[in-house]
Amino acid sequence: MRANIRDARGNLIGYTEELQGNVKLRDHRGNLLGSYNTAENKTRDAKGNLVGTGKQLMRLL
Repeated sequence: MRANIRDARGNLIGYTEELQGNVKLRDHRGNLLGSYNTAENKTRDAKGNLVGTGKQLMRLL
C-alpha cells in the first residue's frame, strides 16, 4: 500500500510503501530514504544505519 506525503502547499515530497511488515520511505523521485522493520521495531536509513527504535521514518525526510 502506498501513502503519499505532501507539504503544506500540497506538493508531493515523498511516500511510504508497506509490504510484508516492512515500511519503506521514498522521496518524490522514488529514491529510497529509509525503512522500518516492524518485527525488529527499528528504523534504518538507506545505507542500513540504525536511526532508532520505533517508526521514525519522517526524520529522514
